[in-house]
Amino acid sequence: MDREITIGIQRGSVTFSFRTNLTGSNVKESVKAIKEIMSSHKDLLESLDRSHKAVARPSKPDHLVVPHVTLESLHLPSDVKDKVVNNIRSLSRLKLVMILLYYSKGLTYKNIMALSRELGKPIIYGWLNTDFQRKEHREFIRSEPIQGSQEKLYSLTEPGKKKAEITIGEVKAEK
Repeated sequence: MDREITIGIQRGSVTFSFRTNLTGSNVKESVKAIKEIMSSHKDLLESLDRSHKAVARPSKPDHLVVPHVTLESLHLPSDVKDKVVNNIRSLSRLKLVMILLYYSKGLTYKNIMALSRELGKPIIYGWLNTDFQRKEHREFIRSEPIQGSQEKLYSLTEPGKKKAEITIGEVKAEK
C-alpha cells in the first residue's frame, strides 16, 4: 500500500490541501486545480485576506516588530571589526553605515543606531534623518517600507555594494 502525503499551499489566510503519494503522482493536476480556484474566486479570496488582516492587527508596538540585530548576527569578519573599532574616530559615519549595510540584508534606523553604539561610535537619529538622506547618497543606499511598521529597511544598491567594498578595503589597509 502506497503511503499518503498531504500537501498544503497557503495563499494569504487560506490553505489549500491535497493528498498525494510518495511519487507525487497527482501534484501537477492538484496545483493546476488550486490555481484555477484562486483565479476564478480571486475577489472572494482577497476579501478573506482583507478581513483577516483587519482582525489580526499586531498588538505589539512598532518598535517590537523590528528584529534585534547584533554584530554577531551580521557575521562581520573579525579583521574588519577590529580595524573599525581601532580606527573608529577617523571613520566617517557614512562609511560605518555602509560597512554595516554591506554585511547585512538590510537595517532599520534602530538597528543602525544600536550597532554603531556597540562599535563605539553611536550614530544619532539627527544624522540618520538628515545627512544620511541626502541626494548624493541615494545612488548607494535604498530604503523600502517595512509592512506593518512605520520604519524603513535600508540596504545597499549595486553601486553601494561596490563603494562599500572599496571602503572596507581602505579600512583594512589602515594601521
